[in-house]
Amino acid sequence: MSSNVIKANPTPTGVHVIREPKEQIGRLDSANWSKDLPVRYDANLPAPYLIDESEVVLDVRDLPDLEPHILFGLIRDPRLRVKKPIPIDFSVEGSTTLAAWTEAEEFGYGSNRAEAIEDFSRTIGQLFVTLTREESSLGDDLKAVLGLLREYLEFRR
Repeated sequence: MSSNVIKANPTPTGVHVIREPKEQIGRLDSANWSKDLPVRYDANLPAPYLIDESEVVLDVRDLPDLEPHILFGLIRDPRLRVKKPIPIDFSVEGSTTLAAWTEAEEFGYGSNRAEAIEDFSRTIGQLFVTLTREESSLGDDLKAVLGLLREYLEFRR
């Protein structure tokens, strides 16, 4: 198969992936890059799937923003299990990404979302273990935090 043949995939998957021939690299900065690219379709496939060019972006900075909220359901501490997904909100302050569980007033920080989630996971895991261990000596505020944590986390059996 020649390197300038692009196979068309007639099944939309939600993501358009275009593989350009090696000789086209360097020409993709053109505003008409999709028209510049000669496309030949494999004869064994159905009619070409047309790409909606309204979704094309020329710069990664033009992509839509990520969702500002997720439901967190994976904790790395092998002693713990998530019973119910924890709602996390993301924000960016300078070069730091913040993952926050507003209801519990707990946070995780990092240079990106993955690091912020990892820090958040460690933070709530350590908090849950510590508050459970010290439960008999907790004040009312920390007992309320432990009660909230118990709605979402539990020890593995």
